[in-house]
Amino acid sequence: MDSILLYILEANVLLVLLTILYFLIRNQLSFVQRRYALLGAPALVLMVFAFKFSSLNLQAAVYHVPVYVLDAVTVSAQTTPDTHLFYPTLMQIYWLGVGSVLLFLILRVTRILIKLRRVKAEHSQGLRIVRIENETCFSFLNYVQLNPALSASEQEVILQHEQIHFAKRHSFDILAIEIMQSFCWFNPCMILLKKELIDVHEFEVDQIMYNKHHTGYMEFLLAYSLGTNSNPDLLTNQFYAKNKLIKRLHCMKTKTKNRWAFALALPLVAGAFALISWTMDEHSPQLNAVSGTNRLIENDVEKMPEFKGGQEALINYLGTNIVYPKSAQENKVEGSVYISFVVESTGKISKCSVKRGVHTDLDNEALRVVSAMPDWIPGEKNGKPVNVEMVLPISFKL
Repeated sequence: MDSILLYILEANVLLVLLTILYFLIRNQLSFVQRRYALLGAPALVLMVFAFKFSSLNLQAAVYHVPVYVLDAVTVSAQTTPDTHLFYPTLMQIYWLGVGSVLLFLILRVTRILIKLRRVKAEHSQGLRIVRIENETCFSFLNYVQLNPALSASEQEVILQHEQIHFAKRHSFDILAIEIMQSFCWFNPCMILLKKELIDVHEFEVDQIMYNKHHTGYMEFLLAYSLGTNSNPDLLTNQFYAKNKLIKRLHCMKTKTKNRWAFALALPLVAGAFALISWTMDEHSPQLNAVSGTNRLIENDVEKMPEFKGGQEALINYLGTNIVYPKSAQENKVEGSVYISFVVESTGKISKCSVKRGVHTDLDNEALRVVSAMPDWIPGEKNGKPVNVEMVLPISFKL
């Protein structure tokens, strides 16, 4: 499996574990803590993925002396007339999904803004208030939609409700989790977390409104629900959603917890999972001195070993001799194989091994060609030829 795909899988497994943990401890968290946890879990997962993805381009940083890492050499499959249908790779499917979800998000935001901007707006305390006939009440960014059929007192209560959403930047929370969902589009946990976040927003605002108006706000919400349909657009902060009414009424009178120990469990457990993932990744190269050799491997040489003819000759040798395995081409497998070898004081190549592989066929082909390399110009220390361990990254690209 390609390393990037493996990292994507690991990140989504971590997201599943964090989602399970959240739902186990959410009753011990205040609404504010729930909000931070719901935003923090996917954000942390994406940070883990970004860290591991960036490490692919910084592999040399984790190599231990006495290894010297050569510049990567790219080997491409031979181009042949395409007589088969195009079968996208898993990575292409993944990025296609990411792009599609992001594009859909942009279209949804654009549609909402166009609808709100078409109507003349009133300005009040940083809000743009619009009134569209036969449209449910909701807010998005600094826009508030009020149904003109409601009385002035009803509109005032709803406006107070939506002002709290605006003050707490709840729309930015929704946009943030929508963007994060695009990178985990195939993971159903993101749907659960997004719906839970929207619920938490409403519970948080309802509790503030209940503390201000007491039973009057609860009675208003019940009366409002009798003749109103909810808005299905999850991008907006909806004043009323039919399937959440009972939960909202219950949570209004619920005293929130303030147990930060439970809230801290989320990042701590996530950090533990991430640490395990980073330290036990069997694909991470651990390039130490060549084992099993009785000859000293130097780690501080004055002159590096060199392929006869230089880097250009090395690239030509590998490009001429490496045959992209047919099985790997058919399965759309590509990636970088790291081959470790020793350039002995005589210039001969020995102790070849795969230090970081991608696929058995690619690993074996890279190992075969490196093992068969002609003698190099040996490295020197104090004017004498010495044994030096090298690492050659060979990148297979379709």
